[in-house]
Amino acid sequence: MDFQLAFNKSKGIKVSNVIDHFVKSVTDDQYNALLDDDLILESCSIEDIENTLVIGIPCVPDMMLEAITTKAVSLKNTMRAFARSLNKETAPQGITVNFDKSGDAIEVSKPRKSGLVAVQTGKLTLSDGQSVSIVFHAPDNDPLKINPTDTLIAFRFLLNSRDVTHLVAPKGGKDVSLVQVTTALSQVIGKNSEKFKAAQSEKNSLKQEIDDSDRQALELEAELAQISGKADQIDADIVTTNGNIDTLQKRIDRENDIQAKLRAELDALTPPAATTTSDIPNAGGNNKPANIGDVISIAGEGYEITRKHSDSSLMIKSLGDGVEMLVTSDELTELGITVANFNDESALANKAKKQQEYDERMAEIKLQDSNVRETAQNRLNAISKANIDYVKEHSSFRKMNNKDHVFYFNTPDGEIGIPDAEIYFDEDSKQYYFGNSIDLVKGFSVFDRPKYTLQQAKKIAYQLATEYLLDRGYTLGGQDTLTPEPTPETTPTASKADEFAQLNKSVSEVKTLLSNGLINLTNAKGRLEGIVSNNNIDPDIAATLNKAIATTGKKQVMAIIDEAINSIGDARKASLPKVDPLVEYADVIKQAEAQGFKVNVEGGEIIAIHPDPNESEFGTSLDNPEGLETWANELQYAVEDWVDGEAKRQAKKESAQLHKFVDGKKAKDGWNLNLRDIDDEYPRVYLETPLYKYNEEYFMIRTRGEGLALLFNEGSDVNDKTYSSLDELIKDANEQLLEDLDESFENVSDEEEIVSAAKNGELPSDLSKKVLSYFADEVPTTSPIDSAVDALNDLLANGANLNSTDYMAKMEAAFIAIDGAGKVEEYNDLMMDVSKQLDSIIDAESKR
Repeated sequence: MDFQLAFNKSKGIKVSNVIDHFVKSVTDDQYNALLDDDLILESCSIEDIENTLVIGIPCVPDMMLEAITTKAVSLKNTMRAFARSLNKETAPQGITVNFDKSGDAIEVSKPRKSGLVAVQTGKLTLSDGQSVSIVFHAPDNDPLKINPTDTLIAFRFLLNSRDVTHLVAPKGGKDVSLVQVTTALSQVIGKNSEKFKAAQSEKNSLKQEIDDSDRQALELEAELAQISGKADQIDADIVTTNGNIDTLQKRIDRENDIQAKLRAELDALTPPAATTTSDIPNAGGNNKPANIGDVISIAGEGYEITRKHSDSSLMIKSLGDGVEMLVTSDELTELGITVANFNDESALANKAKKQQEYDERMAEIKLQDSNVRETAQNRLNAISKANIDYVKEHSSFRKMNNKDHVFYFNTPDGEIGIPDAEIYFDEDSKQYYFGNSIDLVKGFSVFDRPKYTLQQAKKIAYQLATEYLLDRGYTLGGQDTLTPEPTPETTPTASKADEFAQLNKSVSEVKTLLSNGLINLTNAKGRLEGIVSNNNIDPDIAATLNKAIATTGKKQVMAIIDEAINSIGDARKASLPKVDPLVEYADVIKQAEAQGFKVNVEGGEIIAIHPDPNESEFGTSLDNPEGLETWANELQYAVEDWVDGEAKRQAKKESAQLHKFVDGKKAKDGWNLNLRDIDDEYPRVYLETPLYKYNEEYFMIRTRGEGLALLFNEGSDVNDKTYSSLDELIKDANEQLLEDLDESFENVSDEEEIVSAAKNGELPSDLSKKVLSYFADEVPTTSPIDSAVDALNDLLANGANLNSTDYMAKMEAAFIAIDGAGKVEEYNDLMMDVSKQLDSIIDAESKR
């Protein structure tokens, strides 16, 4: 296809949305001219326009229609509005334009350069398969670039793959009305519908034939490959069989000597009639047929039957030394054993049988897999959009490792993670995949899981999370089906407005005919008399028209007709039903308010107030449709930015809360606070145990409500408590450590090192005793540092009644022991508390 979609911007003409009483129809000759290259019968995708029609095309001196204007960010909304206008014209022909409120049925291309301008294309599809594409350009400061806030102007129209812009343009380059554009397009659409469907039907038939041929070719290639593979396997089996034959022949030669000895022994045996079944276990006596796997007894030794031959001989294997040998049918008869005649299956036949069993099993597995995928897809299809929207509003993603995304859903009891909706980054493809074992949307196993863009993955994640929650009995607040929007009732004023519109058309037609000299003044007055007498019109308008009828002079009559037309326009505007300008943006406002935005309507203006007090409020007039649309788009972007930033705000809040509890604090008794991830996107503090140096064991501290929560190192809760004190939390962590001490000891990397630490007082006394008991099987004596700490704790508990001299003596002895062990910093808080108690005792003594 070869199109010239680059045009001279200086030759622009304007399309106006005004009443047009002289809409021109498309003639058969004009339509037939479009059939010269059959492009109007070919469907055209948005990719065709992007990749073929607007790349590297030189500018040509042709007109540029400046039709519909819009903002780049509102292109879908504008296309939807144009679709409604076009639908009014095509509907009487039985052809409807596919559009909905969400704009999902409307395609919009990426901005591309074409000649001296940047262009962007919107595409509408029709119920008969045809499509209308509109090409926009941005005439702003930089014509070679389109930004989200740029104003776009539609300047080119395509029906299917054919440029039809010239059909909506007037002769001489005059301005045209929007109804002229939609009417011309609808007429060409109607004329082309049957031919297009016939051409598409023929094209689809040919495509189906080609697809069938391609599929048959692939099936034949696959069948040929399978046959070739089987042939290769058969050749390999033949080589293996020949090798087995050589090996067996060597065994036969080796066993001939053994058989000679056997026959001699058999001759000396009791006659066969005296042989009992106990001598031939599992093979039976008295000519009972033997089977592979049976065990027979010969000369007091046990032999397992490993093979039967067509001549009724057997290969048997000694249960003692494992040596195999051949026993002839005569020898078997002497032993009372007979072998039914049969033919062993060849190796090839056996392989064919196993291949058949394998193929049948694989077919069964594929059928089951197909059923699983279909069931999964049906389950997703059954999830209502309302439920998915509810999950979307009450959930968030949190990035891990700056790449992966963890899904959290907010319940009244707090957040829960949803593993089925976790999104992982693939380094090779630079795309995203789901970490669950089955991707329910596509039905793929984890080994061939599909990859998505982040936007696609998040959309799928909301579906997976919704199903996960519904399966577990959560009430999501969504309805099974969305409530349809109420259909506005037809009011009497609406039909009155139509009457004024028809009256305006009739009077304007008289003015046009009179001004162009197509009728004389007498005929014009006669037409006005007919209008007044045949219509029950407004008395004031009728009086104005009667005044024109009674006036002489063409110029004066036309002035009075203009006055009547203005009066009709004012009356029609007054008769139109009042429409709430905010109805179209109700969803955007509702979403904003749900996220904490405030939307106020005051004095004819609407104002949006951001939840963040640092952000400025913004508003517009309710009487300005274009400004209202821009305001709604700005509000939607602000809401999306606010929602996207929820995880960061939550992380910042949790981080600040953790800082409040731990900043400036130091854990006691060998515990340590590691703050390396306190400002992470997943804020947490690592509480390292006194054994961390020896087994790297730690707990985690996170926020819960207005307090703290204690977690195991893998992230699960130790309990459901909310701590208001760090000391209280560490106390419970210590109790949990002691409870799980055996497991902690199993993870110790160097037993000698931890035993040495326990003996040297480097661990808290309670832990030291347990370490020595577990690793050294001994009960340690109390170390000097432990005795000093115990003495200080005893002073705090029981020393208030001592005199200052005795108290000071005990305190100083303990302080000297602690200082000598280099533990002053570790026990500084305890020493300060004892010192304060001494001060209190001295103060009390001075007041006596």
